[in-house]
Amino acid sequence: MSWQMSLSRIYVAFGCCTMVANLFLMAPRGWAQATSPSPQQTTDIVYRALAAFNKGCALLEQYEYSAASKQFEAVLKEFPQWTAAKFNLGLAYLNMMEDAGGKEIINQAERLFQEVARENPQLIHAWYCLGLYYEHVGQREKALEAFQKAYQLDPQDPHICLKLAEAYLAMQQNEKAIELLERAVNLDPGFVSAIYRLALQYQRLGKRDAASKLFERFRALNQAEVAGGSFTVRKIYGSAGKYYYALGPDMLPIVRQLDTDAHAATPVFDPESRELVKMGPPWRAGQISIEIGGVAVADLNKDGILDLVLSGVTNDHATQVLFGEKNGHFQPGEILATQAICAAVGDVDNDGDVDIWIGGAGFVRLMENDGTGHFKPFSGTGASMTGDFTALHVRLLDIDSDGDLDLYASRFNSNGEALAPLLLINNRDGTFEEKAAAWGLGTPQFSAVATSWLDIDNDRDLDLILASGKGSPVIWLNDRAGAFRIVKGSDAGLDVPGVSGLTTGDVNCDGRPDLVVLSSGRVRLFLNQGACRFREDEAFARQVGKLGGTIAQLADIDNDGDADLFIADTYLPNGARQPVILLNSWPKPGFVNLCQEDPRFLFCGVRNQGNTAGVLADFDGDGGLDVLIAPLSTSSVWFRNCGSRGNWLSLDLAGTRYTDQKSRSNESAIGARVEVRSGQIFQQWDVGQIAGSTCWAPLRLHFGLGHQQEVEWLRIIWPDAVLQSEVSIKANQVASIGEVPRKTSSCPHLFVWNGDRFEFVSDFGGKGGLGYLIRPGVYAQPYPVEFVPLPRIKHNNDPIVCKIIEPLEEVVYFDHASLIAVDHPAGTFVLPNEMMPVSVTDIPEEILCFGEELDPIAATNDRGKDVLALLKRIDRDFVGPTEQDKRFVGYAKEHSLVLQFPDTLDRWLESGRRIFFIGHGWVEYSYSQTNFAAAQAGLTLRAPTFEVFRDGKWIELIREAGYPAGVNHWMTLELTRLLQKGDRRLRIKTNMDLYWDRIFLAATIDGAIQQSEIHPRLANLTYRGFPRECSPDGKQPTLLDYESIDLTLPWKSMPGFYTRFGDVTELVMKRDDAFVIMGPGEELTLQFDVGQLPEPPAGYVRSWILKTDSFCKDMDIHTAAGDQVEPLPFHTMRSYPYSLPEKFPETPATIRARTIYNIRWMGSRNNGPSNSISKSER
Repeated sequence: MSWQMSLSRIYVAFGCCTMVANLFLMAPRGWAQATSPSPQQTTDIVYRALAAFNKGCALLEQYEYSAASKQFEAVLKEFPQWTAAKFNLGLAYLNMMEDAGGKEIINQAERLFQEVARENPQLIHAWYCLGLYYEHVGQREKALEAFQKAYQLDPQDPHICLKLAEAYLAMQQNEKAIELLERAVNLDPGFVSAIYRLALQYQRLGKRDAASKLFERFRALNQAEVAGGSFTVRKIYGSAGKYYYALGPDMLPIVRQLDTDAHAATPVFDPESRELVKMGPPWRAGQISIEIGGVAVADLNKDGILDLVLSGVTNDHATQVLFGEKNGHFQPGEILATQAICAAVGDVDNDGDVDIWIGGAGFVRLMENDGTGHFKPFSGTGASMTGDFTALHVRLLDIDSDGDLDLYASRFNSNGEALAPLLLINNRDGTFEEKAAAWGLGTPQFSAVATSWLDIDNDRDLDLILASGKGSPVIWLNDRAGAFRIVKGSDAGLDVPGVSGLTTGDVNCDGRPDLVVLSSGRVRLFLNQGACRFREDEAFARQVGKLGGTIAQLADIDNDGDADLFIADTYLPNGARQPVILLNSWPKPGFVNLCQEDPRFLFCGVRNQGNTAGVLADFDGDGGLDVLIAPLSTSSVWFRNCGSRGNWLSLDLAGTRYTDQKSRSNESAIGARVEVRSGQIFQQWDVGQIAGSTCWAPLRLHFGLGHQQEVEWLRIIWPDAVLQSEVSIKANQVASIGEVPRKTSSCPHLFVWNGDRFEFVSDFGGKGGLGYLIRPGVYAQPYPVEFVPLPRIKHNNDPIVCKIIEPLEEVVYFDHASLIAVDHPAGTFVLPNEMMPVSVTDIPEEILCFGEELDPIAATNDRGKDVLALLKRIDRDFVGPTEQDKRFVGYAKEHSLVLQFPDTLDRWLESGRRIFFIGHGWVEYSYSQTNFAAAQAGLTLRAPTFEVFRDGKWIELIREAGYPAGVNHWMTLELTRLLQKGDRRLRIKTNMDLYWDRIFLAATIDGAIQQSEIHPRLANLTYRGFPRECSPDGKQPTLLDYESIDLTLPWKSMPGFYTRFGDVTELVMKRDDAFVIMGPGEELTLQFDVGQLPEPPAGYVRSWILKTDSFCKDMDIHTAAGDQVEPLPFHTMRSYPYSLPEKFPETPATIRARTIYNIRWMGSRNNGPSNSISKSER
């Protein structure tokens, strides 16, 4: 197929819609109707417009809305009737409300959506986004009308059901709303938004049992939600369901002169095939006849060249490694097992190299890579076993979505009867647990001869197709949080008994993975219709179905931008077997069989003996996919693709973040979906897909680009559901991409006007964190009150102004603030009795005055290194962990700090004064998701434990006392009654990623201070943006620069009601659960009138301490209720999230806050529960 022909592809991008549109036959703007432009002129302008269009889409996904709008505006200047460009420009405008002239800009979005809807009344996206717009601006009747039209067009979409339900609720039509909410939950049992909203409605109707069940389901989903939260209309597009994504270049107005009959170059393979190792003969495992070998492909020794893992080698039926070389040759490596049938490859221990999971007669075995391509049996437990079974199929997958690969193996007894499969869950501590039954796979029907692990229904969680070899396939449909459904193949349109192999890929370029099934001597193509439904392509069956085969792989063999099909062992009429390549004719229907098209094609003369393993991969790195076949009883051989070809791009993905080497998705990125667009080319591939039954496509993805010189828009949906886009990647290279390092949760950050500028003070409010998962099922207790010492301020009796900004993916519930003026004798210093408490929870709210500081005279870390100089002053030179635990953010290998103090300590002890340990430093917080994964590895985060060396041994003083609560934080810990005369050495032990900048002991001076507490004169909420990170000295941690602002960043925002912008002084005057509710990028300004205070007494100086009372909640996938504003916290709650009969207090203050202040809806109400009560419901 030629690149010219590819211009007539008409489809909607990235799975947003399956509509195929007609071509507009019109010229670009500015050309007279009588003008007949040359084909080259037309080609140039079309491709310029396509490049701008694709870059605009990529910029949308990078949250650069203004830049995206300029690209779409440029497109529409040339092609003003291009529907997709109009719609996408509307999306960009809708997300630019914080730009200058934002109100007028988003009104332009309404105009564009209306225009698109008039021109294309069947385009669901237009009606859906109109509804979102009207909802955002408060036009409830129009929102209802728009969502009704969207529902008429697609009543099967759960997001539309939810939006329409909410529109009915806003109009007080509750019965209709409940019907739609029930429908949404039935359509998607993992749709946490609809579950919560329905639970609330049941609760209001008095259906307590039904409500309780839904609330329990909601809590389970919040502990393991794949992608909690929703993008706000103001901030980001893309997570309000599939109809809130950018459209691809459908309805492209081009002239017909571009269509030609030219074809892409036919692949040519070198007739001098290269033999590798000899495969063994067919053999028997008990009564099971093993008639095929196995192939897996990956870069095993990290030299950039693809290597092979062959199973069935020699008469011992061995699994052997073969290392690729630059010249295309292979060097045989070590034999890893005998009596082996197949192997799967992936980085099981997330250490940066590829491991091998092998199945065979009587065993499964995990082989661990030492980093150089040498393997040994895995050193942990539970990953290998022997027994009276044969493992016919193995695969690697992250079934529990915790960022590491789990192990699956089918099992059959010696008579060939299926046994329950093995599902070994990776605990990430070197141990595995068998949990097939717990994940619904514990019966023989789930022992498969072929599986596919991918997002079948495009809901951003990964599903599993299992083909048992007898009945039709079954689908393990992931509903998240350990919930799943088993769908019969016949119910999904896959009524195909006797499946021997399968492979997946997007054959018709509609953004949905299709399925090629090999069964009963036939090959069949099933097109994905969405909603877990497939339809057989009958034309394909008539054309090539009789070819059959057992091993097949979809890949772009001719680099023209679509998925071709390779079958290693088709059947010829005389019973012989032959490898075949079928070139996809897209956008025309059908495939071209090269062996029938051209009798000179090399494979016309190639014959196999029986079932044959095989795979496509670019072994020599020249951009062409080569063919390897490994028939039993003869040598395995590979054929070099040596013909002319289109441009290409290969991708190596890594789930570990390159910048700090912390894992979020599995290192091999198995389960990631990658989509590329350049010009009219669109391709989609998933990492880790099967090629038949015993063979695997390379982990390295290959994309054909035709004549395109670069990828204009590349999208990755990582296994943890993070969306990542890249722009303008040059063609003809192997590119490596790591998952973007997004620190998504933190705490509100405090700035204060120091007389010259707004100075960053610290983060705060981490003590009041809500729903923070310590370990599965256990959440931290929030402590909302925090005292923050302020730096020296030159105020000249002018008001002191504090700025509180939420810079990341959180919601803040701010209740009360006051400024404390502390007058104390010159030469002393004051600190609040403050830290993040763990075991020490009875800390009085007090401000302490200290005189002299008692510095340690010696300090060593756990490796004996002298670190005393690092603790002498606050200079951002820290004492930290000697080794981080790179598996888990916020964790380190246990480390200790030994401090020795002088004899002066005895005199202090005799004085009877209160003695405190005082430390200044910072902590890298772990996430709820990290703690969940660490718990599976048998780890828990251990706060600093304090010990004293006494009587020749270390004695524990306080176990897991607490730690500095963020960045630039003090920690005070009273040791008065714990230390004894003669104690000199203290030891601090922890496994936290914790850093000390200054440490000393201090004794209090009683009765020396005078305090005055001032309430804000003014409090105002507004949108600020996101202060950029900076490091004035190049050291960690990074700080925030108040003056350097990003107006938008890729953070999600919880849906719900936030505080309207403006004066909020009333809400912060006292502690009463009447919150200022603020979201990402928003700023609370507090102004304190200090001119009323008298001057400090003679000989005294004044320090300032800000007292705050607030809660905060991040959107980590395991944070409880981490994807919606509600349930609102309150100070007397026993836990969070709370359950009936506890409920948020209804007081005059909270009712006033809810009805007058907290009336600003933000968020799409789709990915997170819409749990706030609308104004009409109040």
